[in-house]
Amino acid sequence: MQRLLMDDVRDLEPIRNLAALELFVEALRSRVGGEVVLAKIAQELQVAPKTLTSWLEVLERMYIIFVVRPFSKSIPRSLRKAPKVYFFDTGDVAGDVGAKFENQLACQLLKRIHFLEDSTGFNYKLHYVRDKEKREVDFLITKENKVELLVEAKYADVAISKNLFYFSELLKPKNAIQVLGVLTKPMEVGHIKVCEVMDFTRLHHCYLE
Repeated sequence: MQRLLMDDVRDLEPIRNLAALELFVEALRSRVGGEVVLAKIAQELQVAPKTLTSWLEVLERMYIIFVVRPFSKSIPRSLRKAPKVYFFDTGDVAGDVGAKFENQLACQLLKRIHFLEDSTGFNYKLHYVRDKEKREVDFLITKENKVELLVEAKYADVAISKNLFYFSELLKPKNAIQVLGVLTKPMEVGHIKVCEVMDFTRLHHCYLE
């Protein structure tokens, strides 16, 4: 990561304060799975929020990170929220196994919707969803602005997310799935599917078309 920032980014982008950029990337690495409030990070690094917005765009262009923005259409008491940031290389995540697992799943979903856009011509978007009551589901995918899929990442927690139930009832997606890193047997609870990540990888074409 340091070599990438010091060599490739320096050569391709007009950034002078590479030391602060490196600290910014470290801040993002520790925030995977959570909202990224640029104003707060800017205060910590003593740089302008506009500078961090520009740096975030640079990191996206360099395919170091990708940004997942909140979904708010048709959600009562929705709130404009900060984005989430994930790394294309899960090894860059400086978090626990849960954060790494969520990052891995985000990469998988992003690749899937890119494939679908290329092969079908439809417009897909990857979001997360959260309301003012702080109910949240990790991932929401739309097709032509219609909710298609809700996905909650839980590395080892078999208990069904109450928030997944809530938003699946509210938004009526075609599928709502809780994906686990460790699970002995797939199951369904009501309209919520629970599966292990490898099963999800093999079958996600059934969940998202």
